[in-house]
Formats: sequence, structure tokens, C-alpha cells
Amino acid sequence: MKVIAPKLRTDAGIAKSVITNVFSGLPPAEMLNYLNFLHASIRFLSSYCNDRWGITLFEYGVSLNAGWSEVLVLHRDGLGVLVEREAAPSGTTFETDHILLAAGCDFTKVQLSELHRTLPSLSPAHIIAMSFAAEWNIGNDIREAHSTGVIDYLSESLSQPLSNPSYAARAKSAAPSDAHLSRRGL
Repeated sequence: MKVIAPKLRTDAGIAKSVITNVFSGLPPAEMLNYLNFLHASIRFLSSYCNDRWGITLFEYGVSLNAGWSEVLVLHRDGLGVLVEREAAPSGTTFETDHILLAAGCDFTKVQLSELHRTLPSLSPAHIIAMSFAAEWNIGNDIREAHSTGVIDYLSESLSQPLSNPSYAARAKSAAPSDAHLSRRGL
């Protein structure tokens, strides 16, 4: 799972290319559902704890982190969504083979073709999970891998401005190890 080079992570065009590639062959509405859900997740994290989240662009997709937990992971095989178990809709299937630092939370995997049906019902449980995950400070590897190009792409494509985390201007440009950034092979 290769992280995009630091200079390329600042490019909204590269972010668009990666995300568009993940959704190739699917209805454009599914990509729009993802972009809106990601935008809402980042808006929440920005208002809740503006220095405890980061987003990383990989060759395969995108990972949104809060604290030390991935909270939203996009790749061709689906969208991993961190949810608080008790608040998740009944019938939610959990992937319990992950080490998480968000008590009472787990991942569920959503097929990309089902985002329009599933994301609205997961949203309340996802917001709770992000608040739990954000109780932890993020590490330097997540800060250093923060991809401002994804924020720029989201802001442009949805015509709704987003801010980067408060630390983004101070972040170094060195790429962290892949092992720290993506501990799940969803």
C-alpha cells in the first residue's frame, strides 16, 4: 500500500485521479455520495478537534484518520467505515480483526455500489466513532502524510470550502512508512 509522494499529495488533480479510478465503472452518483460523506466527516472532525485528524492519499485510495484510528478507508474493494457498535443500524456486519483505539467501535465494509443506500444510516454511528477516535492525539506519521490535495479537490468538486487541520502549515513533507498509515487490508 504505497503512499503518494509528498509533493504529489498537495495536487488536487492527483487526488481526483486516484478517487475517480477507484470509482471507475460505477455510477457517478456513488462517487458523489462518497465525496459528500467524506466532506461531512472532515467538517465534523475540523469542528470537534482540528489538530487530531489527517487524510492520506495512497495509490489505491484515501484514508481519513482521527487519533490513531482510520475512520474512513476508500479502495476498490469498498469503503471501510468506523462506527460505534451500539449506535450502528441493526444488521450491520462488523470486521472485528482490527486493532482499534476507539472503544466500542469497529469497521463495517460497504460495497461502493451500495453507498447511496448505506451511508445515510451509518452516519450517526460514524460521528460517534470519530469522536471516540479523536480522543487520541495523532502521530507525526499521520501529520506528515496529510494530503492537502484531497482537501482542495473536495472543496472544488463540491463547491464547499474545507480547511486543513491546524497543524498542516507546520507539517513536514517526509513520507511515513506504509505500515503505520494503513493497518488494514480491507
